[in-house]
Amino acid sequence: MKTQLGIKLFRKIKEYLMNPFLRSSAGIFAAIGFETETTIAERIIAGIAKKIAESENEKVIHPDTWINTVGKIPRQVLDSQNNNRMDFPQHPTPSELANKCISSRFRQMSTANLTNGIESLINTLPTLQSLNCLSISFSNSGDLLISLATFAVNTVNKTISVQLDLKETIVNYSNPQVAQDIDRLFGSYQPLQDKPYYVSVKPSYD
Repeated sequence: MKTQLGIKLFRKIKEYLMNPFLRSSAGIFAAIGFETETTIAERIIAGIAKKIAESENEKVIHPDTWINTVGKIPRQVLDSQNNNRMDFPQHPTPSELANKCISSRFRQMSTANLTNGIESLINTLPTLQSLNCLSISFSNSGDLLISLATFAVNTVNKTISVQLDLKETIVNYSNPQVAQDIDRLFGSYQPLQDKPYYVSVKPSYD
């Protein structure tokens, strides 16, 4: 397992120059998957990533591009929206950033696996001025939980200040009509697979 993770991270490092979501800023996409099938969460992530990548070059990493594109996912209901400033004595660690990317409503197993996956991916990146992270999971009832976090890192008087904007929405995917609408828009997208800006985790639920 550790060897496989090391190989994947090494491959991601080699793909830096091929990553449209990496400059002094970076974008990360994360989704919950299943071992036996592709989830709609993975398909939505693929569709959103494709749409963002089609933006003008300088707008690919801009938070507004991500916010506007993610906002076009239909049937979303706002669950919470938070704006926080956090101060650190030094640049925040990948673990500190990853833990802020994930919605508190994600199932505990989903949260642990996604956070670990995002942390591993951030570990391969250089020091960043900003970070966008889109993650999608499922509730216990099968609804979609969408979490979009945008970070801006600034240095003020030798203190690292991080502005975090976190928007969490729910899509009632357990409703057949809602599921039909979502599937019609995103059902044909294939998962991003081994892209350097993407992590998919497949936890085992008891």
